[in-house]
Amino acid sequence: MFSALKNKTLLKLDITILVFSIIGFMSGAVSIPYIIELGGGVYEVNLITMIPSTIGLLLMVPFGALSDKFGRKPMLIYPMPLQLASFLIYAFATNPYQLILASILSGLSGHEFM
Repeated sequence: MFSALKNKTLLKLDITILVFSIIGFMSGAVSIPYIIELGGGVYEVNLITMIPSTIGLLLMVPFGALSDKFGRKPMLIYPMPLQLASFLIYAFATNPYQLILASILSGLSGHEFM
């Protein structure tokens, strides 16, 4: 009985992960024309797409140490306001430099590695 329940739960989890992965991979298809529409060129597109991963990569070990010290849950919850600010800046940006700021906040929130 528990194995059937466990299999249904795993299937729901797998489908959820698949949907979020597809949405995540499609963000590039949407964000690149958006950056160009705001006046960005190839340099800005590359910079805006590179910054979050680079900052996240550099902060992976310090975030891990802080997670060991304070616990996993606080390190998942405290960066969320930065991520929210990043989403709001992305949504209401009027030039590529605001998108660069949003990328920096997104990288500082460490969302790629949580």
